[in-house]
Amino acid sequence: MPVASSIFAGLALMAACGTESAAPAALLLETGAPVVMIVADTLAASHLGFYGYDLDTSPFLDELASKAFVFDGHSTQCNSTIPSMTSILTGLYPRTHRTFREYSSSEEDRGVETPSLAERFQAAGYYTIAIWSHPLWETENKSPVSRGWDLKSRIGPPIALSDRSSYTRGDYTNERLFAALNTYELEGQGKPLFLWLHYFDPHTPYEPASSIRDTFLEDHLASLSLEGLAEKLSAVKIEDRRAWLNEILADASISRQAHDAMRRALYDAEILTMDSEIRIAAERLQSDGMWDDALVVFMADHGENVSDVQERKGIFFTHGRLFEDVVRTPLLLRLPGQEQPQRVGALTQNIDLLPTLVDLMHLPEFAVEGKSLLPLLIDPTGRIHDQIFVESVDNVEKAVRTSEFKYIDAGESGEPLLYQWKHDVLETHSLVDVLDSATVQGLSDLLNKFILPDLFCARWTPGEGQPPLLSLSVPLTPFDGLDGIGTITKDGHGLLAQPQDSSLEAELRATFLRLRSPLLFEVSLDPTRDQRVYVGRLPLSQTTAIPLLVPSNEAAPEDPIVELTTTGNRVEIRISPSSPAHVAVELRYVNPTYSRRLSLIETQGFGSLKRRSQFYKLQCNTDGEVRALVQKSHINQELYILVRIDGAWPALDQVAVNGRSVDRSRLRFVFPLPPDGRITSALLAGPPKDPPPGALLLWMDSASQRIDADESQIDPELLKALQELGYVK
Repeated sequence: MPVASSIFAGLALMAACGTESAAPAALLLETGAPVVMIVADTLAASHLGFYGYDLDTSPFLDELASKAFVFDGHSTQCNSTIPSMTSILTGLYPRTHRTFREYSSSEEDRGVETPSLAERFQAAGYYTIAIWSHPLWETENKSPVSRGWDLKSRIGPPIALSDRSSYTRGDYTNERLFAALNTYELEGQGKPLFLWLHYFDPHTPYEPASSIRDTFLEDHLASLSLEGLAEKLSAVKIEDRRAWLNEILADASISRQAHDAMRRALYDAEILTMDSEIRIAAERLQSDGMWDDALVVFMADHGENVSDVQERKGIFFTHGRLFEDVVRTPLLLRLPGQEQPQRVGALTQNIDLLPTLVDLMHLPEFAVEGKSLLPLLIDPTGRIHDQIFVESVDNVEKAVRTSEFKYIDAGESGEPLLYQWKHDVLETHSLVDVLDSATVQGLSDLLNKFILPDLFCARWTPGEGQPPLLSLSVPLTPFDGLDGIGTITKDGHGLLAQPQDSSLEAELRATFLRLRSPLLFEVSLDPTRDQRVYVGRLPLSQTTAIPLLVPSNEAAPEDPIVELTTTGNRVEIRISPSSPAHVAVELRYVNPTYSRRLSLIETQGFGSLKRRSQFYKLQCNTDGEVRALVQKSHINQELYILVRIDGAWPALDQVAVNGRSVDRSRLRFVFPLPPDGRITSALLAGPPKDPPPGALLLWMDSASQRIDADESQIDPELLKALQELGYVK
């Protein structure tokens, strides 16, 4: 028997003997088996043949699965690429590794100390290669995604940001792979290979090659009995198809469904594109003598909302929220020499891969939160988890999955969701009000134990004059572990705190068990000194904290820079910068839900009203007055409005609200909920190193919400690209 084949035979022998010994690991280390980890971006398990999909999207992967372990109860850790990939490479939950962004311009080492998977392979004598195909992963830093590679290839400079989308295709991924393998042959010095190969094809925008673009179009239109349109629709450019369908189909609802079906067909074509490129990569590795003897892993960072569920139209073809299309991802593991398939039904998750490879490859061990899959390779009917957890990148949602149920803390709406995920695969019937209260409460308790508390901090620096009086209101949120220096009063709704001596430094710390409402602040500080209020390391006015513009009894300033007027369910916005400037307006409901919408009625100078996951945005470059008239779908619901001119609040004495000046007797502002990633990242950056005298510093110390980026420092062109892909809200 070849040595490679003995690896799989060794597992079979262990199963027969009923032992959990890690004996095969030594064999793998002796043979120096190559390890190939293929990660697909934005791939829902439900659209793959070996997970039961009825269209032929994955012929090569299906072949691979016929000689591999396939994990049917597998989940991602997060609905965004960087935290998910970091979890894969560290074996840690996002709440622990706290790396939610890869593109921070900070040179600080904020990466977790746990060695990454690549670093462990390096320590074991492997040559490590990373080929990743996300168009925006370009920053050199010390995050776990970037560490431990002997050779890494990315889509970055000199390719311009505006051109990178066309370079994310699988053929260019393979082109870079082949060049890397050539380098490995010259420089590898006989070391075994650990290869991470990342394919981006299933991610938007969907632009498959014309030869296979509409392979599945007729199949998807057939679900609407519109298969007769397939041939004509194929002749229409992708960008023109929505208008064409609106013209052909009188019923707007049917037209929308047909367009959604067309996009699902394009998504499937992108999967087929990726599958064919993975086959080409495997053939190259086989010609190099590595594929047959390699331990091969295929998985995804997260899925995509692609199912036809009417209530979720607003998140179609995104990876927002934590429904099954996003959470349930593929995991396929083929051992060297394996010839027979094995299905594993137990709960597994992305963070289990690292400890599995540590076991199998005898890599250096450090504490992780995932569990090795080795017991399931020995006994596929076994179980290693009673529950697993998933987090959303914007900190809005958390979910716990058991063998029967999935409970989602929906955060934004405040209404939990509970599904029998195996039986209600589209998750259309929440059982929160159906199941017995003990079951629901038990799932909620599991999630509450998983979510870590939030520690809010305020510090007053010594300075001249009266120290500030800080009022913090958090309705319905209890405080726990409140400490501070000075005078503090509190109740169930908030606190008042004031240092006793302006010449001394004072600090306040408050722990929130669950943060479910906005943090509302009032500071009795001269509003002209708002530059002395810091959110993390940034002056307050340069963050996306929202000033609460309360009208005073005084008339509006003569020539206001900003005028806001509310009449019924309409809000008029007029902005007249004193010099050419970039103007951005963000509007969000005070109590947001997915059903509450805003629409643009009229505009002068602004472009379209774009909806992000948490707010709506208007922006433009202007050297004169710009204006917009916005309509609310819910007349009695208040809006938060943030105006920024060249990235900062306008001077509050130059703002008019409903024909009045702004009351500046106190500085009022809000950190909204759901938690804005930009606010969270600023808060978690920690206070400035050298704050001015008399400053008020606000920051948060929380493992559950730390986001590793200060987005205010991102290059504007890169920030725009991130927004277009949905990575910045």
